[in-house]
Amino acid sequence: MTLWIVLILVLWFAWALLVRWIVGVRPRGDDGYASAVVRLFQVYARRWQRTTYEGLEHIPGSDGEGAPVEPLIVVCNHTAGIDPILVQAACPFEIRWMMAQDMRVRFLEGLWRFARILFVDRENPTGMELREAMAHVKAGGALGVFPEGGIEQVLGEVLPFREGVGLMVRRTGARVLPVAISGTPVSRSAWGSIWRRSRSGARVRFLEPRAFGRETDARAITAALEKAIASALRATR
Repeated sequence: MTLWIVLILVLWFAWALLVRWIVGVRPRGDDGYASAVVRLFQVYARRWQRTTYEGLEHIPGSDGEGAPVEPLIVVCNHTAGIDPILVQAACPFEIRWMMAQDMRVRFLEGLWRFARILFVDRENPTGMELREAMAHVKAGGALGVFPEGGIEQVLGEVLPFREGVGLMVRRTGARVLPVAISGTPVSRSAWGSIWRRSRSGARVRFLEPRAFGRETDARAITAALEKAIASALRATR
């Protein structure tokens, strides 16, 4: 009988520690499911993809309710389908990602709604996507953008950034957190990278946040962000 009591107490204590660890992150305030998902992302990034993070001190803090301390646009180069997972794993606030409509797998519709993905039709953009994204930023949220518009065919070779990112930055006046990603697994599809492991470990480098005045030209903003990320990738080779 004593052995059973001890076992129950040990299991209860272990469960309490697990729950405390999970709720130690609050990407959506008191939403325990969101906290559990981020913890799962962290385990996946660290253990499966052996991700190395740099520049964590550049990540803004969280207000404790799932938003950054100030409106933020997270701008990343795009190397694999796992990029959003690796970036979100390091951030204490929720990032709402913009994603191409053609990547919207229907049987995962519940996941897209839970993640609050902002879908963009690359072939027939309506402008509604940009307005919704900017409204989220202006409301104090964090927005994740891959301005290359597709996954890099050669790792480390940044594709030209689309001007839309500069337009959003200028119109919202939000600070920008540039992120340089490298070393992710090579796969023929975006989804294939989830199951593969990178050979030498993924690398995610958060660069110093940048602010651009509303009077700054959108093309100049786009070019500056592309240059910053491309330079960071060249420096890590």
